[in-house]
Amino acid sequence: MRSHRLALAATAALLASCSTIPTAPPPPTATLVCEPLLSKNAECVRRIDALTASAQAGSWGMGGRAAISHGGQSGNLGVEWEDAGSSGYLVVLTAPITRQGWRLQEQDGHATLEGIAGGPRTGADGAALLREATGFEIPVQALRYWMRGYPDPAQRLDKAAFAGDQLATLEQDGWQIDYLARDAQGRPSRINATRGDDRVRLVIDRWGPLEQ
Repeated sequence: MRSHRLALAATAALLASCSTIPTAPPPPTATLVCEPLLSKNAECVRRIDALTASAQAGSWGMGGRAAISHGGQSGNLGVEWEDAGSSGYLVVLTAPITRQGWRLQEQDGHATLEGIAGGPRTGADGAALLREATGFEIPVQALRYWMRGYPDPAQRLDKAAFAGDQLATLEQDGWQIDYLARDAQGRPSRINATRGDDRVRLVIDRWGPLEQ
């Protein structure tokens, strides 16, 4: 147990040593707010159904940077993500200064985390492995959808706000996800996800295959 606490402290120190991500502007002003449990507004139903259908797209990838915080701890990471839809995903996290890296891979409900003291760890929940190793809450499964601008189809959608034709904010599982900027193709490029004192700020520099 003592060695595990030391590993967590070392990881937190490495994360905290990284460069910071600049603060992004607030999300666009909403022109349509949808709360599915309170209203069956026809336009809301149409838009949410369209988002949910699009969320089931196949393979994709991205590269970017994340700033994460929990309580008094915070840190920054480089992020490379390759997703194969129902087949699973691979996430590579890198501390920019130390170049220490972690690889989280999940396939067929089995997750493996590499790059931590004591060798790889396995389990059924990738987010739980990251939380145990780093002390940070990173909702990996839901982020597979949120970062692309979709609600997680496996969870109840509590709220969605649109600015014009684009999703500006959504709320699921106690998290609020704000879409602060998009690229020329309309894909999210800056995202804030917050729940209590947990926060993930994500800057997406490119959409495309994993760079290894």
